[in-house]
Amino acid sequence: MPRKWVGYLICLVALLVATDWVVAQSQGTPGAQQVVRGRGERMERQLVYMPTSGTGGGRVQNGSGIMVFDVRNHFRLIKRIPFPWTYPAWADPDGDEIKGIEVSAETGILYLASFTGLHAFDLITEKMLWEQTYGYTCCDRLALSPDSKILYVPELGVARDKGTDGWLVVDALTGKTIKKIDTPRSRGAHNTVWSLDGSKVFLGGLNGAYVSVADPKTHTIVQTIGPFSAPPANLGYPPNAPTSIRPFTINGSATLVFATLNGLLGFEIGDVKTGKMIHRVEVPGYPWNRQRVMTEGTGSHGIAMSPDEKEIWLTDCVYGVLHVFDSTVMPPKWVREVKLPRRARPERGEEVHLDWPDWVTFGLDGKYVYSSTGDVIDAATKQVVASLIDEYGTPFRSQKMVEVLYKAGKVVRVSDQFGIGQVRGSATN
Repeated sequence: MPRKWVGYLICLVALLVATDWVVAQSQGTPGAQQVVRGRGERMERQLVYMPTSGTGGGRVQNGSGIMVFDVRNHFRLIKRIPFPWTYPAWADPDGDEIKGIEVSAETGILYLASFTGLHAFDLITEKMLWEQTYGYTCCDRLALSPDSKILYVPELGVARDKGTDGWLVVDALTGKTIKKIDTPRSRGAHNTVWSLDGSKVFLGGLNGAYVSVADPKTHTIVQTIGPFSAPPANLGYPPNAPTSIRPFTINGSATLVFATLNGLLGFEIGDVKTGKMIHRVEVPGYPWNRQRVMTEGTGSHGIAMSPDEKEIWLTDCVYGVLHVFDSTVMPPKWVREVKLPRRARPERGEEVHLDWPDWVTFGLDGKYVYSSTGDVIDAATKQVVASLIDEYGTPFRSQKMVEVLYKAGKVVRVSDQFGIGQVRGSATN
């Protein structure tokens, strides 16, 4: 064969491979997860799943459904997946806030907790597997066991109104309740973090001064950590306001708890071994009071630890920035702020802060940091590298997000919504 024809053949093969890649990246129609067969079947895909409405009281709403963004294609929106469940007559689909998200790398099941219940569906087929309402006493930010068998699901609704709320232990494959755990020192069941080794589940409530620790072998409370601090009187909170624990995270060895609280632009640290609060860390040089808070009623609502545990990232609901702390020292030391961009609202043509950040977490391997404002930050350079938009060109925001890695059409790795540290050795405390 003449040399020039060999060259033409090589070019043709390259074109076919490139075509497979383009098709794989451009399939954005609703329906089942698109996987190109043949050569494309071996391709990795790294996607971010963010449900909407995934935050309460946001200035910019994006309808309902699960938004899927392509990490390796400049965070371009691939599609919106309609919620595959039926709403009761009283529920407003656009007003049903998604309270929590979990994905299993073992089973490929995505779980969404909302005011109307708990929903599970297959990520590949995007078909509903099951849904449970639990008498409409559910559901808030849940956690999945490392072996993907059990869910711990915080109650809300009727149970919270009565002050009898706790956590439901749920079979992750069927949605059936195994047991209810009563948490008298962690009422207002809200946030749930499962340790990497599976030995502990940390339970934080809005109406308690303690983080409760459950043993998942017995589904009983075996420890409490605290008390954490109540709001100081000088910040404009009601006199004698009780402690309210907001989002928190842990290190990989599950020896430290890093908690945001009502009345704090910063975080406090709990020592799991002693059960005591050991450090209070305030953001220096940022004066504030309750009247200046723009979202979630407190200075910081959202905290994450980098996978290598060298940094802690914290939201600022007053100044609208993210704060970075050096966590190689104890207590962690403030390093810098990360400014978030202003973007124009299409309907007004004006530049506005796209709401204040009230959640932050890390993606796989810690390369990217995700803010609830829809901004994606390069963790190394501290620069915003993408700002998410929906299919209508509207800036997108959500507190709920998880990064999923596919290979050969299967889920192989997932990130964690709480930004848990990933170092499993002993921690410095």
